Amino acid sequence: MKTILFMATSVNGIIAREDGQEDFLSDYGWQHFVKLSKQYGNFIVGHSTYEITKKYYVGHGLDDLKDIKKIVLSRQKDLNLGPEYIVALSPTEALKILEDSGIETALVAGGSALNTSFAKENLINEVIVNVEPVVVGSGRPLFAPEDFEFKLDLESIEKYENSGLTLHYRVIN
Repeated sequence: MKTILFMATSVNGIIAREDGQEDFLSDYGWQHFVKLSKQYGNFIVGHSTYEITKKYYVGHGLDDLKDIKKIVLSRQKDLNLGPEYIVALSPTEALKILEDSGIETALVAGGSALNTSFAKENLINEVIVNVEPVVVGSGRPLFAPEDFEFKLDLESIEKYENSGLTLHYRVIN
């Protein structure tokens, strides 16, 4: 199974403010996420990301995406998220659910703890980052501070609408 990590971030690697708000990110990041979700037929997010989108993003929420596998990674198996969502307890369980459904590429879409859990288990094959032309002084980083490392090979760079960049990397094992 191929796993792609997709995130939108500030130039200094902040994906959200401390309260989860992403008001500094352009709509392009959301549209890019929607396109990739539809292309691969799935997404995997953490429980916090799921809750934040429910609270703040009416009209730009995960519920608005139809006919795709929606997996929420959580330590609580008995979460009641509704019939559209599947709860997984680990990155490997999430990937197994997708694989058993015939899906070949998983789209991991954050937040920090989720990104780190996949990185620590060496489960990321590609990284796509939309870099917004903004610096945010504090907030949630792209990865939580943990002991892991992986090297990247730049596949492509694309400039988009408001001087942002999409960086597409392949993970080098």
